[in-house]
Amino acid sequence: MLRGDGPYNSVISATGDIAAFYIQDSAGVKGGMFDMSIINAGNPYMGGGAIDFVYPASIGVFLRDTFQFELNNVVIEQFGTGLLVQNYDYWSEGTYAENLWCRNNKVGMLFQRATLTGTDSFSHTQFRGSKIQIAKDHGTGVWGQVYRDWE
Repeated sequence: MLRGDGPYNSVISATGDIAAFYIQDSAGVKGGMFDMSIINAGNPYMGGGAIDFVYPASIGVFLRDTFQFELNNVVIEQFGTGLLVQNYDYWSEGTYAENLWCRNNKVGMLFQRATLTGTDSFSHTQFRGSKIQIAKDHGTGVWGQVYRDWE
């Protein structure tokens, strides 16, 4: 569990085509992030709502096979993908977000089934008081992707 002192009081800065936070939890242990901002400083704000996506493959928070992971009072800003929730070997269910702000990302949220063994269930996922703001001339608010290697 990660806890800060509030968005823009506790700021985690990342740079590059990386996942700033990668959380994998196939054991079903509940976890969360609370009261913080995560910003990709390598994708600078250009003014007027425009972002220079130098690192378009960057991910703010990457949740893989998690169960009941919680994001509360968190800002994810200036990434290629703000929040990636991925079913890889199992499922990512019960993700709970309250006051989550995906701000100025190329893709606000991406829900992805990444392999043939990952399930198609994102059941019990809830977003309350959350918002998505995509960068000017870019992006998608919420996107879903299914692994299609068998086609």
